[in-house]
Amino acid sequence: MTNYFYKAVNQSGRVVKRHINAVSDSDFESQIDALKLDLISFKICKLRRSRTKNQIRPKELITITLHIQQLLNAGLPILDVLKDLRNSTSCIGVKDITTGLIDGISSGQTFSQALSQFPGTFNYVYVNTIHVGETSGQLVKVMDDLVNMLRWQYELEKKVKKVSVYPFFVLTIVSSVTAFLMLYLVPQLTPFLMITAEDIPWYTELLIRLSRYLQKYWPLIVALPALGYISLKLAKRYSLKFNEETDRVSLVLPVFGPLARKIKMARFCNMFALMYSSGITILDSIKISATVVNNSALENALLTVLNKISDGNSISQSFEDANLFPDIVVRMIGVGETTGDMTLALSNAYYFLNNEVKNAIDMLEPVVMPLITILLGSIVGWIMFSIMGPLYDAVTNLSFL
Repeated sequence: MTNYFYKAVNQSGRVVKRHINAVSDSDFESQIDALKLDLISFKICKLRRSRTKNQIRPKELITITLHIQQLLNAGLPILDVLKDLRNSTSCIGVKDITTGLIDGISSGQTFSQALSQFPGTFNYVYVNTIHVGETSGQLVKVMDDLVNMLRWQYELEKKVKKVSVYPFFVLTIVSSVTAFLMLYLVPQLTPFLMITAEDIPWYTELLIRLSRYLQKYWPLIVALPALGYISLKLAKRYSLKFNEETDRVSLVLPVFGPLARKIKMARFCNMFALMYSSGITILDSIKISATVVNNSALENALLTVLNKISDGNSISQSFEDANLFPDIVVRMIGVGETTGDMTLALSNAYYFLNNEVKNAIDMLEPVVMPLITILLGSIVGWIMFSIMGPLYDAVTNLSFL
């Protein structure tokens, strides 16, 4: 793929100067024609990378998928759909990707094979879902299901971020104020208190000692969270057992553990239903769907379930024996196994879990905010009380002298 910098005149008579990516000179000329521009000059530049490993934002991925689904539903061939998407978008990253897809399909690849060349944008689940749609002749339906799944994931992530923004903001502000008080104000007032105060309370002495400790070791204290995070990441990367144990612990943490488990299992049920309804076998559906939970403990449990089903055990019993999945998932799978309608059962499990996740997040938001505010406000209040109380007493004693 080559990057062209061109100078052209648009339909309004204005001169435009922009970059465009194309696989050849003829492809560049066709894109200029599609944009209805009169080319003045151009030059080949170094290829502009949109994002690392062709990554684009989740919202852009939803837009791409929806655009393709709508035009395929209208009966257009996939090449025409991709060319229309490339010519209608202003996002350089999307242009890069669609140009690569057009080049791949033109060279004889299937749509799913072309998508697999961009793993940073289209993950294993996305590519396999498209492959299922191609082989089953239900590509439009599969694309529609993908749009719904991507929208759900995007909206859920937005909800979680919304709950996290306020605590993070308050924590940043209060931490900054606390650092100023402990590292500057308290050391400045301590000598005066030592000279003038007759009796320093124990909590003020504790504050002064803590301030001295922070002054002496603050670089280490600041570095510890970063070092801990890096160490945790490295340990998880190079130790499979440690990675599985930490993922298992994350599922049982108070408040957030059950919520994380429900989110991951809702994602699994949604993907499982999509895979199975597209004609994939139970075993392959579980194998593919296991990749979306993003938790090694759950993934290993699903592989264990897969082996038990392969050995002839019932699906619901295999899930129940794993002892990691919510009861509603096990019950719904049992109902689907009995009635023969596994797709409906999994969809019901997803619907139930999704509602529980939304309700839990909605209930968590008004509880977390006041708790964070009270906790951090209490820390600042303790510092101010510990230093201002004795200071006031000292000033009062001086005024009587």
